[in-house]
Amino acid sequence: MKARLAWAIAACLVVTTQADGPAWSVARSEHFEVYATGSPDRATDTLEMFEKAHAFFTSYLALPPSTRLATRVLVFSGDKEYAPYRVNESDSAFFQPSRERDYIVMKTVGRDAFRIVAHE
Repeated sequence: MKARLAWAIAACLVVTTQADGPAWSVARSEHFEVYATGSPDRATDTLEMFEKAHAFFTSYLALPPSTRLATRVLVFSGDKEYAPYRVNESDSAFFQPSRERDYIVMKTVGRDAFRIVAHE
């Protein structure tokens, strides 16, 4: 179920235009591809949080470099946009692995975002 959900979201990103739905911005690094609705700064700010968490865990756990594609992160602007994709009523984010890349889907980026980023 989650795999279909992640692919559906990825497909939505490809076909969504500003006229058809929310405007998406993107920020990329070697490790992450962040797509976010709302302000273009949200994608960049979210990417910075993920990179900080990645740097910490890579250093702390002495992880070898990954050969996988960058993790794709989808960040919505709130409940209304996120509701069709949520796994259950209480979640605010979820992780979905696949063979090619991993996905992280978040309801929004708020004051507890770094805790969610580190968890996912």
